[in-house]
Amino acid sequence: MTTPCQKCEGSCCTYMIVDAGVGVVWDEHWLEVHNSKQIADGIEIDMPCNQLVDGQCAIYEDRPMSCKLFRLGSDECIKAIIRAGKDPAEVLA
Repeated sequence: MTTPCQKCEGSCCTYMIVDAGVGVVWDEHWLEVHNSKQIADGIEIDMPCNQLVDGQCAIYEDRPMSCKLFRLGSDECIKAIIRAGKDPAEVLA
């Protein structure tokens, strides 16, 4: 049986959101160099995780706490699925 996470192929592992607080303005050059963009309350950094192998986590049992806290079907999960160009209804079915 294929799980939603297997169907998704690690969409949540392809970028990271850094919460910087509302009103913080990041240096444009830094953002460009780090392939990042300013969002409402932080920055979004494109960075496929180096442990994402063929769409699956290579260290799933020993993944970082931030990954363990990421919840299937959460708003962040749905945003990641959409950002990856997939249909949340199809992935989460």
